[in-house]
Amino acid sequence: MKKKRRKITGAAWLSLILLLSLLLCACSHKENSAELPETDSSSVSAAASGTEAEAETDSSSPAPAAESADASAGATSQQAGNSLSATAAEPEDDDLVRVRDYIPDILVELKYATEDNFTGQIIYDFKDAYLRYGTVKRLQYVQDVMREQGLTLKIWDAFRPLWAQQALWDAYPDPTYVSNPEERGYTSHNFGNTVDITVVREDGSEIPLPTGFDDFSLKADRDYDDCTEEEAENAWMLDQTMSDAGFEGYWGEWWHYQDIDEYPGEDLEGVELE
Repeated sequence: MKKKRRKITGAAWLSLILLLSLLLCACSHKENSAELPETDSSSVSAAASGTEAEAETDSSSPAPAAESADASAGATSQQAGNSLSATAAEPEDDDLVRVRDYIPDILVELKYATEDNFTGQIIYDFKDAYLRYGTVKRLQYVQDVMREQGLTLKIWDAFRPLWAQQALWDAYPDPTYVSNPEERGYTSHNFGNTVDITVVREDGSEIPLPTGFDDFSLKADRDYDDCTEEEAENAWMLDQTMSDAGFEGYWGEWWHYQDIDEYPGEDLEGVELE
């Protein structure tokens, strides 16, 4: 029995030594493996950060040129914008402008561009109404009020160059009805702040008013006692609204209104109006 026990004990001992050796190797490998990811991870992370930093540095290297090009393009766009703004800038009050550029729904029927006026002749050939921009702004207020009532303004005459005033005098040289430009110089229509105007429905049909254009009878004045009640009411409505906007009326013609702001006369000889 003692021999057998020693033999078993010796084999077991050898086996135990071998087993312990294997376990020690395994543990040592496991510890080294556990430490490597942490070391490698930080190294890789640091390396990656370094690579990214280099990539950022490399990618940003051409940036100054790109930024310069962008800045140049931006400056060009800004210059174009400024140029456009200058072109589309709001006019000065004393600028002569086409009325329908700023009041598109106003009606224009220039009587002196046709034969339908007291002279029976065409006085000027332009078809659009022109006024000072400051006057147009006042007229816009009146148009807004009329629109709320289903009405609209219609212009019979507006800015009249001095040469057109001369043509009017040449066609009808009667100082009772026409101002002689050689004696009086500029008249109110030559200032660009005076308008001969009426009111119609939005479809262009007429409403009752004292008279038509260039009627020189007593009914054309602002007395209105010789008009029907409806004609008088409509004329007073126009008169009150124009007055509220800053216009003064001429006593002898219910359709004639002048801006209270004064402007210089214009001849515009050689200038073509549309």
